[in-house]
Parts: sequence; C-alpha cells; structure tokens
Amino acid sequence: MPFNTNYPPYKSNSAPTGNSHYGYNQFFVGSKARGDSNGSLRQSEIRFASMLYILMDSFDANKDYPIRQVGSYTVWSYHVAAGAGGGEGRGQPHSRHSNRVNILFGDGHAEPKQASLDNPHLQLFTTDAAKPKNSMAARYWAGGRYD
Repeated sequence: MPFNTNYPPYKSNSAPTGNSHYGYNQFFVGSKARGDSNGSLRQSEIRFASMLYILMDSFDANKDYPIRQVGSYTVWSYHVAAGAGGGEGRGQPHSRHSNRVNILFGDGHAEPKQASLDNPHLQLFTTDAAKPKNSMAARYWAGGRYD
C-alpha cells in the first residue's frame, strides 16, 4: 500500500520521533505491566485467532503532539479524536495507507483493512467496556475470550 505523505512517521524538520507506529493490542491481548487482573490472553482462550487484532498501524492522540505524526506502542479499542487525548499512550488505529490500516492478526496473517481516517473504529469495531461480551468487537479485540 502506498504511504500517505500527509501523515509521515516523523516530523519533517527533525529526526524520527522514536515511537513505533505499530500499536500492540495490550488491553485485550495482555501485558502484566499494566496490572490487569485478568492477566494476559492465554492461547486456549482465543476462539477467533483469524479475527484477533495483535498489532496495527497507530498514532498517539495526545493533545501535545502534532496531529497523527507521533506513533504509539499501543492501540486502544475505542476512539479518541486525534489531538484530543491527554497524556501519552493514547494509541489509535492509523489508516495511513490509502485509507487502510495494516493489521497483524492472531493466526499470523496480516492484511490492510479499510478504515476512516477520522474514526477508524467505525470500521474496525469499538468497545469501551473492560470485558466486551458477545459482540463482534469482542472477537476482534479479545479473540472471543469473553464470548
């Protein structure tokens, strides 16, 4: 997919930002570092590996950063408008490849998914619940762990 030059992964007048532009789905796949009482997702809990988001193009929506120009190491399962987030680590999917987000899935395949630049969650599904249950969002963000 061609790169969208309106949203470079670096500030055009300086060195790269140092933040990855590939966000990890740490809120549902897991990270002990964040103190999750549910713990990391176990392989036995993954019911929809081919749907599960692991890693995707991302940007940090922090209000102190240039809009869509600083990457994020994580990606959130719900929408925060670009430039509206407070604090670092407000990772959002970034559809910077001809309005597509490159995504790595739980079964190891990768593919670009069509998504709106302003709110990619409209196409990628969203959830703001700690444990999304019985929903399409639960299958994409949590692999069906809560189904």
